[in-house]
Amino acid sequence: MTTTGFVSGPRAVTTPTRCSRVAAVLSLLLGAVLVLGLPVLAQAAFYVGVLAAALAAAALGAGAALWSHDTLVVRAGAVLAAGPILLGEVLAFSWGLPGARELDDLTVLQACAAVALASGVLATLLVDALRRQPEQTPESPYAL
Repeated sequence: MTTTGFVSGPRAVTTPTRCSRVAAVLSLLLGAVLVLGLPVLAQAAFYVGVLAAALAAAALGAGAALWSHDTLVVRAGAVLAAGPILLGEVLAFSWGLPGARELDDLTVLQACAAVALASGVLATLLVDALRRQPEQTPESPYAL
């Protein structure tokens, strides 16, 4: 399995592209939206507050790292932060969360912003990965 399209150039020295910088800003905004909604989320159900705090920290960390280091590991961290947020918001919209039914009307604006930002992070990283050209020569071939 190769990382063609996801990493161009040496893994430690990749320069961020415009798309990865946009994804970094969207990830930082996503983390900020979750931090702003933490009091309401934690009051509705404690486990939702803990999950939101952990995902907000992951989104903020991934956004900061993605701004300066555009590597496959950082991209995976951003996807692993934005994906569960998007999935959780879609599940909350459709079926509601167990023990947190009162979240339906309280956080509609915050949920819409989180869905839009998480979708933007995932879409921007996908577009950036598809635009990249693979390495032409490997740095260290397996056979001499």
